[in-house]
Amino acid sequence: MPIIAFILVLILIKTSLMGLGLLSIGLASFALITVKTRLLRLDETLQTRFTTKFKLVIYAHLVTYVLLVLKLSFLEGWHDVPAFIASHLVMHHVISASIAGILTWQTISTYQRFRRQTR
Repeated sequence: MPIIAFILVLILIKTSLMGLGLLSIGLASFALITVKTRLLRLDETLQTRFTTKFKLVIYAHLVTYVLLVLKLSFLEGWHDVPAFIASHLVMHHVISASIAGILTWQTISTYQRFRRQTR
């Protein structure tokens, strides 16, 4: 049932593009557990590929939150808050779009290999 795994990745791409990091982490964790427990009945190569994708989403969003907290620690006063918010929005959009772009590229590659194997 690889179609369910592909649908889970598409949902993760959408949540990453929308900037919903915590939701993306939660969905990726659920998907990773689902793939690891073999509920989707994927062969070994697909299981490895989807595991890599779900881990990418989890770790990339966690690193983004760590960067946010690190950047928050550099605030020296209330006068820095507007610059922090503006820079966070730019950083957030760039990183979220990068995560979604990389995930899209990997998913297309996996789908093409899957289609070649099933023919």
